[in-house]
Amino acid sequence: METESGFITNGNDTITVRAVKTFKITGEKNEPIDLPFRLTGGYEFKSENAVIAIIDIRGNNLWFYKDLDEPTRFIIAASSSAILLRKQNH
Repeated sequence: METESGFITNGNDTITVRAVKTFKITGEKNEPIDLPFRLTGGYEFKSENAVIAIIDIRGNNLWFYKDLDEPTRFIIAASSSAILLRKQNH
């Protein structure tokens, strides 16, 4: 099974990025839809085994852990922008 994943590093600190897949989505009329296959719904960013941010690619949303420092937030925002732009162009 193909897994979308990667990492961001400055040589000392590493943030892993992993696709989050689901069998369920919400339709346009807010109704739940069960899919016969797994669909990428977003990506999670992890640092030291803790999730620090999540991208929702269906709603184009980004959530940050509230206690992140400004440089880390900037790096995640830039990476998230690249992921969202890549998804919109495919």
